[in-house]
Amino acid sequence: MPPAPKPAARRKPAPRPKPKARRRAIRWPLIKFPRWSLTAWLYGLLILNVSVGLAVSPITGAQKVRVVGASADDYERLTRHMQIAQGIPALRFSALQLESLVLAREDLARVSFRQNLFGRGLLTIRPRVPVARLEGERPVWLSDQGVIYAGPARPGTDGLPRFRISSEAREANLAMVGAWDSARIANLCVLARKELGGTAWTVERDARGVISLDNGSGARVVLGTSEAFSDKVGTLRRILEMQPDILSQVRELNLTAPNNPAAVPLAPKS
Repeated sequence: MPPAPKPAARRKPAPRPKPKARRRAIRWPLIKFPRWSLTAWLYGLLILNVSVGLAVSPITGAQKVRVVGASADDYERLTRHMQIAQGIPALRFSALQLESLVLAREDLARVSFRQNLFGRGLLTIRPRVPVARLEGERPVWLSDQGVIYAGPARPGTDGLPRFRISSEAREANLAMVGAWDSARIANLCVLARKELGGTAWTVERDARGVISLDNGSGARVVLGTSEAFSDKVGTLRRILEMQPDILSQVRELNLTAPNNPAAVPLAPKS
């Protein structure tokens, strides 16, 4: 007998394609707000109402203002200016307006005004510090910062040095501001009062910018430019300690070079 035929080999089924992975949607965590009770909402509205009322109510205007740094003569003028702050709510009032009114006086260097919602205010004033008085009929001063300003005489200004600008310098530059080193001139006035004692000195600047000192004895102490004032005043102090009457014996004492002072004698009497 012929052999029996072999059964046909079974084919393996083709692999099924894998399903594509589905992207999962990102789930953000839900923000849970607290559930306030009706009482909490009412309290919140009450606080908001009171806050807005304080901010816009006239009772928050400056009712009492404390002034720091002003002299007794300034209180009447400051009282008139501070009346503009009364009755105006604190958040609606411009402090700059009051500061500008107070700063209308040239003898004040800085003004600051602060107030709160309870009707209290603080006005801080910083007056200018005079170190010399300009010669003339009007009381005009030179401050320690080199600012020329007009203002009334204050206590302690009687013994200040005088500052004189020659007529030629005034004609050459009427404005004067920026044409000379006023800050150094102010420093010279402080040094003259501190180092040279109780003599009333006069500081003069001519049209060429030459600085000199005069104590009324007739002699002119020439300092030259506005440099090394400390060395020049120190040299003058030592000369006066050794020869107190030297300025009545010479016509000019030149300290342009402080290490090499020179004196111009008086003209011989005929």
